[in-house]
Amino acid sequence: MKILKRIIFVFFVGIFTFFFGCTKAADETPLSKNQPYIFEKSVCTVYDGVTMENLSKYIPKYMPHGQKTPETVEEFEAMVLTNIRTFSIHYMSDGETKEVYFRNILESIEITDTLCKVQGEETLEFPYKNEGNTYTITVEQETVAFTYEDGRLSYTIKAPEYFEVTHYFKLAE
Repeated sequence: MKILKRIIFVFFVGIFTFFFGCTKAADETPLSKNQPYIFEKSVCTVYDGVTMENLSKYIPKYMPHGQKTPETVEEFEAMVLTNIRTFSIHYMSDGETKEVYFRNILESIEITDTLCKVQGEETLEFPYKNEGNTYTITVEQETVAFTYEDGRLSYTIKAPEYFEVTHYFKLAE
């Protein structure tokens, strides 16, 4: 009976070692430099504690044909993604009205040793600053931070206080 218990114990230790070893290796996959990451998907996330009352000012008065007015946070997130090509918000900051669009305009992102190449309607190259898993470029007065996590690059567009849209890019195959 002792031998059977030891065999079972060794078997479980082996399984746990294999499982956690594979998980750790997946987490440590380094950014592939000089290779493009292509657009994968967008995700809208409403922050914890935000209610539909908070979000109501960002819901269009007239919904596009065939769409109903969102009544839940989940429906609001879906509405933003469904209308992402045209959806924008207006807010006041420092006495100025600012407009934020949430659509992704990039087809791919490529990080080299010295440049961040972004491709949309045209290909542009910018020097970047690297801190950990974040690659930050500054264009005029705007800053964009690309984050590398779980084998993907992403960047986030934030709406003041209530929600954000994150665009994810996967390594081109």
